[in-house]
Amino acid sequence: MDARLREHSVLLCACDADEAAAATAAVAARRAGYEVRRENLAPTSNQPCDTPCDITLCVVLLSEEAAAAPGFLERANALAEHMPATIPVRLDGITPERCGAPGSPIRERHWADARNHPSIWQEIFHSHVWLYPAYDDLAARTARWETCGRDDSFLMQSVNQAKQACALIDEMRDDSFQRPSDAMVRYAYASHTFARRQRKRTRRHSLVLVAAIAAAVATVVIVRGVVAAHVEHAVQSAQSAYSMRLETDPAFFSFQTYCAMRDAGGVEPEQVHALTAGLERPWAMGILGTEDFNAGGWQGEGVFAQTGAQYWVRADGGALQQWNILAFEPVSTIRVSSSDAFVFDVTADGAAAVVADADGVAMIDLETGERTALDTACTDSVAIACSEDGSQIAVQTASAIAVYENGARAREIDLAGTDVLALTRTAAGLRALCATSAEAAGTATTAEETAVGETVQLIDLTMGEVVAQAPLPAAEILTGTILPAGEALVCSNGTVSRLSATSALEPVGFTTRDAPSALASDGNVLVVATEQDGVQVVDLATGTVLETIARDLAGVCYLSISDTGVVACGNGFVTSIWSLLPIAPDIATVSGVTSAKTTYAAESATAELADAETLRITQPEFALGASGSASDAAPEAVEGDSPVSATQPTTLDITLAPYGDLGTATSVCIAPYGGAVALGFDTGHVLVFDLASNGQAYLCRAWQVPTADGVEQVGFSSDGARLIVEAAGRWWHPWSNSGCTSMEGLVSLLRARQPKRWPLAQWQTFPKDVRQQLGMVCATAAPAER
Repeated sequence: MDARLREHSVLLCACDADEAAAATAAVAARRAGYEVRRENLAPTSNQPCDTPCDITLCVVLLSEEAAAAPGFLERANALAEHMPATIPVRLDGITPERCGAPGSPIRERHWADARNHPSIWQEIFHSHVWLYPAYDDLAARTARWETCGRDDSFLMQSVNQAKQACALIDEMRDDSFQRPSDAMVRYAYASHTFARRQRKRTRRHSLVLVAAIAAAVATVVIVRGVVAAHVEHAVQSAQSAYSMRLETDPAFFSFQTYCAMRDAGGVEPEQVHALTAGLERPWAMGILGTEDFNAGGWQGEGVFAQTGAQYWVRADGGALQQWNILAFEPVSTIRVSSSDAFVFDVTADGAAAVVADADGVAMIDLETGERTALDTACTDSVAIACSEDGSQIAVQTASAIAVYENGARAREIDLAGTDVLALTRTAAGLRALCATSAEAAGTATTAEETAVGETVQLIDLTMGEVVAQAPLPAAEILTGTILPAGEALVCSNGTVSRLSATSALEPVGFTTRDAPSALASDGNVLVVATEQDGVQVVDLATGTVLETIARDLAGVCYLSISDTGVVACGNGFVTSIWSLLPIAPDIATVSGVTSAKTTYAAESATAELADAETLRITQPEFALGASGSASDAAPEAVEGDSPVSATQPTTLDITLAPYGDLGTATSVCIAPYGGAVALGFDTGHVLVFDLASNGQAYLCRAWQVPTADGVEQVGFSSDGARLIVEAAGRWWHPWSNSGCTSMEGLVSLLRARQPKRWPLAQWQTFPKDVRQQLGMVCATAAPAER
């Protein structure tokens, strides 16, 4: 063998009877540039197989003699299980079914046949089996890029990652089985060109180079983590699948749990725990475009009307789809462009849309579909925004922002040395958020500042003036969004800061772990989408992550938020809609909330803190759950939720010690219908107990104020479905989950919380009588375009 260290090593496993074939394979492997190691799985050996840690490929030679040799298959399977790539090679009539149980490493691999194929050894050792996972990932990225009209946002953002893709293309060109397609080659080199252009402006800074390397390494780690998670999920038990359904789709999980309870004839203890776990998680209002996606369609970015009741989204075929968010029904589909690559905005009343594409800038009447051309020369648009009535339009191109007033071009802002981070309509008019070099911004005072200085600017496009600006730290990853009130948020290398009226960047206390793919804010919360952490809802007042939403939607890259607290999350295929009401706080005072610090008296019952660890309910016979029948009574609870039987006919004591260190109770309240009691603490914890018809109490909700502020007041909504919690002067509205320990109460709870529309595949899994009982409605496809 050469004195130099070879790049790849191959482990040949064979029995004594197949020594001739092993020798032939070894010669072919050395010719192909492999370092060859032999593992003679002799039946006389009792030593355990050592698994080499530097082997690239394992080749197992299988024959009738090998299969009959004692211990051969067990030792071969043990080796193959720990190899990065394994190829079983058939030398005679041996079959996979005789080489291990279902699921064993040797049986489940793709076999090579050397019986009548003399060139098989050359093909095996000229394949790159260890690169196939990376090849499959690149193929999936390419397919998504092609499906979405080759949009630049779907290209790789890292230069190193793009180089790796190009290197993968080069290495796989002569592969025996998997060769890159022309589309994959175009994607890899387009990604490389795009990534280099993105990094060009910060190439002079050494810190940027370090950050780029760190980002590339983080991307590799994330990808490896995702792949490992998928592999682990594939071999997990039913319990793992159970947990996954709970995390990604708690609504579907909870409805399935209800069906199991219904079939069992009542509430079972294990199901109570499973059900409350699903009910405690946020549920989507529904998903738009599922049926269109099943038919080959897709959805891109979208915008809400001012009322939040209507949503417009870019769709395939150059179409604009309108959806009624209140009813979750498609309203219309209008073809507004000759291609899929267009940008748009909609007036506040939803009567008209402004569209920019390769044919120029135009105004579209959304009632009739009539197109009025405004500027046919502007054919390279990147983004667009219009005023509430559409009289003013701002169009971003590669070199400038053009402002139109009443259909005519009024002014133009040169973008030389400038990157536009956001362009949108605000209450103060049209505004643009830009990152500008100090020389272009006119703020540099020295030669050094001219060379390296940068400024973030918030520009009022109505007046053409900078309304706020601040020095910008050097950053490789830079994104931003504009708030409805006219302020702006900037994310620089993951750190989110507010651009204040005093022209300063003030950190909000939140940092992302990787590059955001989309940002949106209503001024109260920030919604940020990243590959690593999904879609997070962040409290801007404290920087606290309130919740992670859209867990069942991978690759979210489009976000939109309405003035009414509704969030749209799109991944280029479908759009998931979420309400912020049970997630985010409200500073508006909620009137009519009644509570007490230690004793709350209602007509049906009285709740009293007997001591620091006991909540006493008197006259519980008048404070039963939603169902008073014995058949719906909840049985004995488990895992710390032990019910406490009444010590006398009119008293029920609830012990708080099993629920941990909750702090000091600050507020207590009984639900309006008398079937539940809520207790708040100075640590921000809130406990809700269902008062069942059998005289027992069950924990149905354990919630904590996400910011950890102490509870000042706790109450119920008029129907008891939601909690109303005051903490630090703000009001929270989480679901109470009261009534979940009776079938009748559970039906009311599920009907109130369920998605507006169910995807057809999920809707069909439930029996017809269940769908009718719970009022489940199936999603529909968007109407044909006009």
